Amino acid sequence: MKKILISILFITYSMFAQEELNYAQQKELIQFLESSIKKGDNNRVFELGLIYEDGILDSNNKKKPNMELATKYFISAFEHKDYRSVFKLIVLLKEKKEFKKALELLDEVIKNSPPGSLRISTVTTYGTFALDYFSKDKDVLIDALYNFQYLTNEDLNNVPTSKFVKAMLMANVGNVQEGEQLLNDACFSPKAPKELKDKCFNATNFEIVKSDVKKSISEPCCTNIK
Repeated sequence: MKKILISILFITYSMFAQEELNYAQQKELIQFLESSIKKGDNNRVFELGLIYEDGILDSNNKKKPNMELATKYFISAFEHKDYRSVFKLIVLLKEKKEFKKALELLDEVIKNSPPGSLRISTVTTYGTFALDYFSKDKDVLIDALYNFQYLTNEDLNNVPTSKFVKAMLMANVGNVQEGEQLLNDACFSPKAPKELKDKCFNATNFEIVKSDVKKSISEPCCTNIK
């Protein structure tokens, strides 16, 4: 089976949204966050990392990202079990081609996070990494498929991309028939995003796409998605 190249946007949750601050306001905000962290508010660590990633203002209100400090705070946030930072870290690990380490971080989040959108996203991302970088390693693929035990049928129905990834994992480990059924469910879902539809209807991306799946591209559910 051809290697699947899936572009999954790593979703971060409860992101700290900065307003457009000037130099003095940003400096005051950083001081406030640093003070909160010293007092034990570890939820602020991730937020501080986001600020450094976005860029520190100089006296002329010009932004300059500081990825060294941003990474330091993202790592610290993860160590304090603020798992929102996992997606920041695996992007960095992906750039360094440390795919095994990325899987280790995702595995920790999967096993320790409560049910919800974060767990759904980490299970899906783990599966994507397995398909993209370990397509010949059956043990990794099986581990990725096993992670879906943490998701409910409702989770998969609400997030067709997760169902799509599970389908591809099943096909890769030899369960093609059930994988095809899941694939069709994912591709026909009215909740499927456009990015997923593009994968579903491009037969060059993988071999188990059926001709009857392609017809859904003309259906209202699949052409009106923004």
